[in-house]
Amino acid sequence: VSPNYEHVKWAAQWKEAYPDATLYGCPGMRAKKPGIPWDAEVGEDGAPEAWGGEFDVALFDCEVNPFTSTPFFNEVVFCHAASGVAFVTDVFWNYPGGDDVPPGTRLWKFGMDRVYLPFYRAAMVRDREKFARAREKVLSWDFDAALPCHGSFIPRGAKDALRRHLAL
Repeated sequence: VSPNYEHVKWAAQWKEAYPDATLYGCPGMRAKKPGIPWDAEVGEDGAPEAWGGEFDVALFDCEVNPFTSTPFFNEVVFCHAASGVAFVTDVFWNYPGGDDVPPGTRLWKFGMDRVYLPFYRAAMVRDREKFARAREKVLSWDFDAALPCHGSFIPRGAKDALRRHLAL
């Protein structure tokens, strides 16, 4: 699964290595990356039947690049109901902080939390109502843990962390 426009780098190589696997992309991926042999898109119509009802999905297709006005992440967020884990790629991150973290990592966390996140909220989220609907869908799921692509796993209290992070 390539859950958004940014996380696609090795999709073609994975499909080549595992030709019998189904390669899913977020909505619009076929048009954006036509050179990759996508089998299906996931996001707008919920999780595929082949997933056996094990996952819920929410589509965050409400942000744009503020300089080009083109769709930016177009991210699909997932929740595995049985384990109570949300899987998030770029609309949420959990970079570590604290004195035991290297200075460069602390600086990166500061930049993402204090510079990029306010910019994202103010300049990139163009359809705030759609964003709010996607956020509320995620927050309606039964999960307590989150596995972000960027940062540390949150074993407990993840719903509150996402609620704060996704606030507009």
